[in-house]
Amino acid sequence: MHSGVSPHVQPPSRIFRIAAVVLLLLVVALIPPAIAGMATAPAEPISFRHDPIAGYAFTASVASQSARGAHASSPGRALAIARRTWGVKLRATGGSILRVELLYLPGHMSAPLEASDPGTASARHASIDPSRPLIWQVLGRSGDFGPTHTIGLIDFTSGQIVWSSPEMAMRGDS
Repeated sequence: MHSGVSPHVQPPSRIFRIAAVVLLLLVVALIPPAIAGMATAPAEPISFRHDPIAGYAFTASVASQSARGAHASSPGRALAIARRTWGVKLRATGGSILRVELLYLPGHMSAPLEASDPGTASARHASIDPSRPLIWQVLGRSGDFGPTHTIGLIDFTSGQIVWSSPEMAMRGDS
């Protein structure tokens, strides 16, 4: 009678099992920081590669806030809020909103206010203390060919404006 197990097949060696566990642990350890790095703006003040724990905190924060029904939980939603808030004023001067980029700002950190182009020299920062660490940075131009700069910051969870550029405030927006 045949039991279904071939006498020539041996179970995986101990070294193979250890190597598989180590590989699995490496993958689990590297995925959240990699996701955080891909999901956030190039101007993100935290290096998730150098601080993988922050990558886990970012991933947990996004999952938690999204599950609670965050009002600006996607780039599309944040862009819609930005267009409602600043779009009319920008179009009046030939400007436009170009994109939104997610920033992770745990605790009291400053948000970069220049374009997220890493080559930008002497970037300005706004010191903000958001109640939640996820902020959308709204980037746009004030004129047809003006430089890209930060128009405002939108809270991921509430969808409220956290900061508006002084230029937009002078035009009557907040």
